[in-house]
Amino acid sequence: MTDRQNYKQIIESIFGVHTESFNPGSSLTNNVIGALNNGDYKKFSNAFTERLKRLNQIYSAQDKDRKNLLVQVNAIATNTWEGAYSELVAFDFLNRDKKYTPDPISLNKDIDPNRTFAVELGQTGSANLDGWFSEYDVYFDVKSLKDNVREMLLGICNEIRKQLKRDDIAIIPDYPLTLSYRNIQDKRDLLLKEFETKIDQVKKTPFIQSQVINNLKYRIVWGKGIAVTMQVHNMHQLAEQYHRIVFLHAKKFVKGRPFFLVFVVFPWFNGIITDFLDSNKKFYRAFARRVFCQYISTKTLFKELCPNFSGNQTIFDLTKKLSGLIFLEDKCIEERENESENVSSFIYLNPNADNKITASVFAEYIRRLTRSDFDDFIYDNY
Repeated sequence: MTDRQNYKQIIESIFGVHTESFNPGSSLTNNVIGALNNGDYKKFSNAFTERLKRLNQIYSAQDKDRKNLLVQVNAIATNTWEGAYSELVAFDFLNRDKKYTPDPISLNKDIDPNRTFAVELGQTGSANLDGWFSEYDVYFDVKSLKDNVREMLLGICNEIRKQLKRDDIAIIPDYPLTLSYRNIQDKRDLLLKEFETKIDQVKKTPFIQSQVINNLKYRIVWGKGIAVTMQVHNMHQLAEQYHRIVFLHAKKFVKGRPFFLVFVVFPWFNGIITDFLDSNKKFYRAFARRVFCQYISTKTLFKELCPNFSGNQTIFDLTKKLSGLIFLEDKCIEERENESENVSSFIYLNPNADNKITASVFAEYIRRLTRSDFDDFIYDNY
């Protein structure tokens, strides 16, 4: 049985017959559906299917958002599984407190693009948010927190292998954690050309030092073998670099109502964060504080950071449209006993937000969600 056929059976057993929208005969696979079809991942399989069962109950056959939920459930069987997985984590976790969310969170919410920065960023048509708390008129969008630099570099390495017509070599990038994904993005063609000129199949080049980007190296193993790289993780330095990914999602920021970005962390698409010596908590807090407080005194326009932006707002003006950041660590691989959701949450409120949730019923809900860390930066806002 293929991984897709197995996943089809799982979906139909929970949501009903013919609720799958992918081709079960395809051999396409990924980390999640591969694990679900592998007996060595029983803990993960149990935790993941229990999540689907909870979501099936929350968004019953009569619920208007069931079709939107099923879009993400089916997307787990595609190449875009990371975003879908993150949304399922968030929908499951954020719906868990029935006292404060008696009605299911509305999914896939379209709003007037002028209510966000979509227009300023050149988007036509409605702005779309992943979720909306109708009782409180609070919006959120879900993103996967992952190492974009590594993802881009591995894409370059895969392209080189295809050009060489070699599937028996391992190309492993070695780079500092301060390397910017924008730097990789801007110089991708130069990096490809550099690699092509420096690699020698006859001499079997073992190592390439990039001249295009400082401190970027590639270790190359020809045939069978193991290559090892090491990175030193300084969480505050990492937050300085990675907090900028928030600005990639600026078109989602809602101008006139509370809005949260929810970042989901999962080991199979995140190779950065661990909980060793509370390094995860240090990173999330430093990340949030940089977003909320770093730009208070700067008059830098957002268009200088994002040339496609047509508005005249400063970077700080945009950060004020974020009411808070929520980081959700998915623990389904571990499947901890007595933790039905298998999620740890780290929640941070923006002390400079234009649309605060302080002293509201929704603020009580947010505080009840917190399991690992919470901060409103009231006494750390400078």
